[in-house]
Amino acid sequence: MIETFINLVQVVVLTICAGISLYTAFRKHSRTWTILFFFYGTYLLGDIYWQICLFYYGSTPEISVVSDLSWYAAYLFIYLLLSTQVGKDKPVQRNRKRYVAFIGPAFTVLMAVFYMNWGEIASNIVYAVIMGAVLYTAISCLLNAKCDQDSKYNIKALSIVSIVIVLFEYGDWTFSCFWDIPVMQYAYYASDFLMTLSFPLFFAAMKKEVAG
Repeated sequence: MIETFINLVQVVVLTICAGISLYTAFRKHSRTWTILFFFYGTYLLGDIYWQICLFYYGSTPEISVVSDLSWYAAYLFIYLLLSTQVGKDKPVQRNRKRYVAFIGPAFTVLMAVFYMNWGEIASNIVYAVIMGAVLYTAISCLLNAKCDQDSKYNIKALSIVSIVIVLFEYGDWTFSCFWDIPVMQYAYYASDFLMTLSFPLFFAAMKKEVAG
């Protein structure tokens, strides 16, 4: 019951975010807002399928490939969103700090190995690659971005929001591995709800956009 409620809230939030992004993309003729719309839209599709299974069957889907494909695409759009901004920003002088970004892929690989005890090997590998790319790019943005008044978007804020969403996603997956423990169920609900609240934070990061 709690999971169904949280998922419904997430569907509503994503629907509103997708609508706002689509409207802004058309109004500003902005590629960045279009990418953001596709992120919300694809994540929403995965949630809708998940929610339908919960509603009709009373349990999570036995075949999660539909949701997984949607969520793969969603995080690829986050990667694309960050990548387009990296190209617009001036990189800092290459130094040892750049190696810090490899913490992201290392984390996702280790977690994939851990999750393979419960989930499919192929799915975990795909998630590790995509999430690793997102975290690497986001951390690189934090190290290299010069978010001054000349920047069209607050690149550091976009990176932080991306990292937060990815970490909440990993929180969901990790807590769900120990579903038989009641406290882990509540931790999962809390993580999922906080992730839902973090989705609109992309708008705060985009507010630095200049006119035009």
